[in-house]
Amino acid sequence: MCKNIYTCKNRLKIHEATHKSKKPEQRKNIPAQKENMKHKCTMCQKGFMYQANLNVHTQKNHEYKCTLCPKSFTHSDCLKRHLKEHECTFCEKKFARKSHLNEHTQKSHVYKCTFCSKSFIQAAGLKRHSKEHECVFCEKIFVRKDHLNVHTQKSHEYKCTLCPKSFIQSDGLKRHLKEHKCMFCEKMFAQRSHLDRHSRIHTGDKP
Repeated sequence: MCKNIYTCKNRLKIHEATHKSKKPEQRKNIPAQKENMKHKCTMCQKGFMYQANLNVHTQKNHEYKCTLCPKSFTHSDCLKRHLKEHECTFCEKKFARKSHLNEHTQKSHVYKCTFCSKSFIQAAGLKRHSKEHECVFCEKIFVRKDHLNVHTQKSHEYKCTLCPKSFIQSDGLKRHLKEHKCMFCEKMFAQRSHLDRHSRIHTGDKP
């Protein structure tokens, strides 16, 4: 019917269907008809002579559509990568237009963490977040959470059962426990104020 060559059998069948739908006199005008591809794909602007061919093309090549813009992709991984272009790197909020994303970033993420990529609208939010990088025992700072966990396990093995303090060596914990202990009867108290109140029972001192 024509000299077109196809490596895919399915595409050949689709193309042959276009010949069957034409009258003999129409087949002579194929080059002229190619110039009039009135059925255009809205995703890639490729033109087709027949709506049926366009439908087949859309189903095969544009299955994963972006909900924020007209773009479409043949694989889900491509769509996932594309969606990152709509996403704020600080709060993961999504925007249809790049200009709106830039405006949001400038207005909403003023206080940036110096240890990671997170940013906050208020200084109080940044202060709370900074504690996530800090060791509760020695206040040492770590960029990554897993590094902080390793440090805590290795460096703070001897923990006080009466307060949050922890010590690298057992001698340090023993010295610390004396701060919780009554010097007269060796009774233990978690809070210093409770220890002081108890000690007056032995000394007879008034508050």
